[in-house]
Amino acid sequence: MRVDQELKDRTEKYWDKSKPDALWYIEKLLPLEMQHMLSEGKRPDQPCHTLALLVGFSYEPLLQSIWFYRPERVVLLFNRMYGDVNGKNKRDAWQEYLQELKSQAKLEFALCTRVSDEADKDASSEWIFAQLRELLLPDQRAGRSVIIDITGAKKSMVAGAYLFAAYAGVPVSYVDFDEYDERRRRPKGYSGKIALQPNPYATFGLRDWERVQGLYRQYAFGSARKEAAQIACKMQEAKVLSAQQGQTVQRLCEAMCALEQWDNGDYAEALRLASGQAWSDLLPTAIDILGADEVAWPSSQHGSVDAFLDAYHKLTLGPSGHPEQSFYARSDLFVTYARDELAKIGRLIKHNEDFRSALLRAAGLIELLLVGRAFGLAMKQQLVRVKNQSLTQTVDVQLLEDISEKLMTGGLKDLFFDPSKGGKTKIRNGEIQITINNLPNVHKFQYTIDYDDLAKLRNKAIHTHLSIPRSFAEHALAFAKQALTEYETTWVPYFQQTLPASRHLEAPSWEELCALCGVDFLPALPQQ
Repeated sequence: MRVDQELKDRTEKYWDKSKPDALWYIEKLLPLEMQHMLSEGKRPDQPCHTLALLVGFSYEPLLQSIWFYRPERVVLLFNRMYGDVNGKNKRDAWQEYLQELKSQAKLEFALCTRVSDEADKDASSEWIFAQLRELLLPDQRAGRSVIIDITGAKKSMVAGAYLFAAYAGVPVSYVDFDEYDERRRRPKGYSGKIALQPNPYATFGLRDWERVQGLYRQYAFGSARKEAAQIACKMQEAKVLSAQQGQTVQRLCEAMCALEQWDNGDYAEALRLASGQAWSDLLPTAIDILGADEVAWPSSQHGSVDAFLDAYHKLTLGPSGHPEQSFYARSDLFVTYARDELAKIGRLIKHNEDFRSALLRAAGLIELLLVGRAFGLAMKQQLVRVKNQSLTQTVDVQLLEDISEKLMTGGLKDLFFDPSKGGKTKIRNGEIQITINNLPNVHKFQYTIDYDDLAKLRNKAIHTHLSIPRSFAEHALAFAKQALTEYETTWVPYFQQTLPASRHLEAPSWEELCALCGVDFLPALPQQ
């Protein structure tokens, strides 16, 4: 850095003064310092409409900052006391400095000043935050460029400034010096460099990571995954995320992708993504059971409608000639799915407040449990077809298909929900009649919503985007819980099957997943 001799001489002369002389500095030295700074190609990183400065004991760097940014509005915040000097007296002196600065720098700006009235000499971080919020937010909301200069301020003032900067997304500026006079213990003003400082809150994406955590807790796994990937890219560009840490975020994103597939009902794809991963043991149980290859759960990998429906028919009816392998005939699959779906319905109400979807899915689960009962009876040859006045005593595919796809409600509901029917009923579906005998003892349900009303609501809501009240969805959920409990306690033993173990119905906590993925660079984020 080549420095003009006149600039060096004036710097020495300024330092030789018996006491600070701000007006002499503004008139004789500051113009040369700024001329030198500009000759070095130093320019603001961005335009500045409003410049807020936290006034400490040193005035030189702050005056440089105002000249450098050339704002249209200047905000000065003062401590209550500066040693023995009252903050109001300090403010009055600064008003005189700025009049001289306007003349020398050919500047015009509006001035706003605030002096702390707190008991402590130094302004607290809370006071600084409150003043900046009041004085700067209107400009920030109006789209005007706002910068906060923290050079020379007390630590409490700097803390408040950084809090506000993180709160409002406002950049922070600092005047630094490349050269320092060891003998006089003073920075050389002409070596000053003024630049925006990285905001740690923004650089490390803390606000963004809080949003990712919030999305994750709301089971919005797809949105959380996309946000996390974008934040990681920004952090790597800022060189605050190592390659190894980037890999941990990648693992986190892969885990959230698996959870996204599970939440969407694609158990097979969720298991494919989770296989061999350290975090897989904490995933919901349904992924391992329903996603297994031998189950062949319909997946997004089935590209065509025909392939998808073919997979669905094999799941519900069993492979050709093997109805005992049907989804309905295996309590390990059927009950696992019902438990998983019931938990998802509860989250639709709790997290999403999507009452319409919750009611539709609760009604669907109740009907599915009806079908499971009928299918199990058919497999025991206790549910038989009456055709041409003769009983078909064998289990035939058409009967099973009618049960699984056509006999969703009708008289089945009374048979299974009302023991007063005596274990017998007839259901007409076209030319098909079905009679059922020798049912196990069932308990009458205590509904808070009538089944027929629920069925009507479901049918109307399918075809019309109705605004379903929360209470309706909660009643439907309670009904579905009773139906599942009754199926597990009465029908699974009756069909001589065993209930599957239930380990995890929920996604792992954010903290557990981060730990398993190795994401250890985040602080403990607040619960939302």
